[in-house]
Amino acid sequence: MWAPDAAFKDGTYYLYFPARDKDHIFRIGVATSKSPAGPFTAEPDYIQGSFGIDPCVFVDDDGQAYMIFGGLWGGQLEKWKTGQFDPDGKEPRSSEPALGPRIAKLSADMLSFDGPVGEISILDKYNAPLLAGESDKHFFEAAWMHKYNGVYYLSYSTGTTHYLAYATGDNPMGPFTFRGYILNPVLGWTTHHSIVEFQGKWYLFYHDATLSKGVDYKRNIKVTELTYNADGSIETIDPQSIRDMNMKKLSMQVWVGLAGILFLLDCTRQSQIPIPVTSTTRPITNTSTAIPTATQTTTPTLTPPPTITFTPTYAINPDGLFLSDMRPYINPENVLVGLALDRVFWQSKIVINGKYYEKGLGMHPPDVGIAFVGYRVPKGYTQFLALAGLAWQDGNPGCKTVGDAKFRVFVDNELKFDSGVVYFGPPLPVEIAVKEGNVIRLEVDNAGDGYECDHATWADARFEP
Repeated sequence: MWAPDAAFKDGTYYLYFPARDKDHIFRIGVATSKSPAGPFTAEPDYIQGSFGIDPCVFVDDDGQAYMIFGGLWGGQLEKWKTGQFDPDGKEPRSSEPALGPRIAKLSADMLSFDGPVGEISILDKYNAPLLAGESDKHFFEAAWMHKYNGVYYLSYSTGTTHYLAYATGDNPMGPFTFRGYILNPVLGWTTHHSIVEFQGKWYLFYHDATLSKGVDYKRNIKVTELTYNADGSIETIDPQSIRDMNMKKLSMQVWVGLAGILFLLDCTRQSQIPIPVTSTTRPITNTSTAIPTATQTTTPTLTPPPTITFTPTYAINPDGLFLSDMRPYINPENVLVGLALDRVFWQSKIVINGKYYEKGLGMHPPDVGIAFVGYRVPKGYTQFLALAGLAWQDGNPGCKTVGDAKFRVFVDNELKFDSGVVYFGPPLPVEIAVKEGNVIRLEVDNAGDGYECDHATWADARFEP
């Protein structure tokens, strides 16, 4: 079972939960109880017409209940583009409209859909659909709906870019217009949430991985108050400032009251069961006879210029394909805060040794284990090129001169590049011959001394013809 939601009607509690059927396709089931603590009795079959993950049940002022659901990648939404499950279904191209969450009315007894499943359209300010390439704006998973001052708010996780974004509309079925962000990226890959009104105030419940120092499946609950502006927009919350905030401003009475409704309102989305990931690409047999190796012996002082402008360090083939514009073939694992696209840890710009790189992958390694991600080489490309180095973090002066990491590149499980220990300083060039169908895996670890300031970055990582 992955992240569930719950509702209450006429003395009965309803628990909605996603789980795979015998064909490994996600469906959504429902169970009932007279107590929020259970036990719950599940219906004999899943809700007909349901699929995907992250169900959210919204009950409107007129009593009509809706279920909003869906999620990309593990949630299989891209496999339902035609309305039927396609095991080979892919996400839309970057220039095509992004996939939206699904929505259906619930029947009066809350046990089935009352009508067809629809797709919620999310538009930009010009009333055009958000595109699949707008990864910092479009829906990825974890939809939530609430109503404030007569306006419907659809909020969701952007997934790979780790924002909680929101859109507004005048109908729960859509369309919705993108308005901005509720929460900036937190420590940890997933960003799931709920929004609750309690005693006249609105609160955001969410989770991150601060207590486990970035171990994504070891999450802790957090709550903070939402602030609405006069135009209905929501002020963006900075998780770093929350970390430093005195949480005692919430009285014990509020905490006790909120704790009593946590279950009912699914305020934590904490019920997703972590599945241990075992890499199928190990053990690795190194058959290469010439592995580029470079080790820096000093830790140079980094002094970035006040204004950093983009200056490529070498020519980039206009026919090249940047990895940050591709969907991974092997999903990123063990990356603190998640894989950063054209950014570094905490979404800072990529700056290595005082130079700014417009494209690249940020892969901050964990305290224990190896961060990795993989890509399949498309047709027509014969080289993998990148610059491997430690980037400095905006707003953190202490991370300009400390930190170290090790970079490795494997092609079809064969080690092709091993950086040795890399410190702050000039990045190391990576140039590896590849061919169509090869799986290239990028790995980073913390060099054995912890993860502090190890902002490992593959600048300009790309395939070239």
